[in-house]
Amino acid sequence: MKKTLVAVAALAFIGAASAQSTVTLFGSIDASVGKNQLKQTGVFPGAVASDVGPNVNSGTQNGSRWGMRGTEDLGGGMSAIFNLTSGFNVDTGFSAQGGRLFGREAWVGLKGGFGQVTLGRQVTILANGPWAITGGYANYDAWANTTFNGGFGNAGSIAHDAVRKDNSLQYVTPAFGGFTGTFMWAPGENGIVNGANNSNYYSLGLGYVAGPLNVQFGYETDKVLNVAALTPSPVGRNQNQVALAATYNLGVATIGASIQRASLANFDDRGYALSVSAPLGPVTLDIEYAREKTDNPAGAQISEAKALNLRVNYPLSKRTKFYALLSDGKSTTNVVGAKQDLSRYQVGVRHVF
Repeated sequence: MKKTLVAVAALAFIGAASAQSTVTLFGSIDASVGKNQLKQTGVFPGAVASDVGPNVNSGTQNGSRWGMRGTEDLGGGMSAIFNLTSGFNVDTGFSAQGGRLFGREAWVGLKGGFGQVTLGRQVTILANGPWAITGGYANYDAWANTTFNGGFGNAGSIAHDAVRKDNSLQYVTPAFGGFTGTFMWAPGENGIVNGANNSNYYSLGLGYVAGPLNVQFGYETDKVLNVAALTPSPVGRNQNQVALAATYNLGVATIGASIQRASLANFDDRGYALSVSAPLGPVTLDIEYAREKTDNPAGAQISEAKALNLRVNYPLSKRTKFYALLSDGKSTTNVVGAKQDLSRYQVGVRHVF
């Protein structure tokens, strides 16, 4: 009888402990087959014309990843939280984000009535908010510098468009009547000669979500590592960027729009994106068009990029969907008299767990 009581007490203790602490394994696997072609004349920094023919890709719609996130109840309404997310390329099995073990996210923090504080490698406020909610991701094609984007883009763009920040601290306020504020800071570590490093990074965000309306605003300032197309080089100067985006669910469709502006040493970026997401029977159609131009200190346009993405999603289950993606992009730069033409056709499957 005593042994039975001891066993029951032990099981109760284990159950109570597990109820206070949870760890979840999650992930997304995205693979597609199709063709990506980049034609160009002239010189675009960081870009090489390419046509590898039919290919199998990873993360065409969403980057493939796996990770662990967890929470522990510390009492008094406070919890410890963490997120470790590793990106990978399902077509080859190699790690993404330059081979980092947890290149997508790696942070730990505390959450309670005061809000949420986290430390580590984290997604930026702009990437989490105003860049993301229009949904088609043509803005990632059109707004990025060709060097930072690994190929197609706005050659003269001064915006870093950094999706993640190392060595960062982030604070998120509690929600007040649909409003949420966010602050992010990354101190100057691993300095580079002449101070041209990712130091003194600050970012502020404000979001409002109420019913069908979602509005997101973000501002960031960051030092510049390299902007290859600009003369004189503004390396070591501070880049400032703002973005504002909103979506509204009409029932029959969700419409969205975003605007972006960046400034650096009297160079200016101005970009926008428009989107529609509409259910058509069992499928969903997503369309996004984005454009960005860069002006020099004299006010003359030096480069421009525009992109259109169309995506059809067909759910096979709650966790698996089939999709088709079509992208078309064009980029020009007056500095070198060059132009680019991007064509992307992909069909794929995405499974989440």
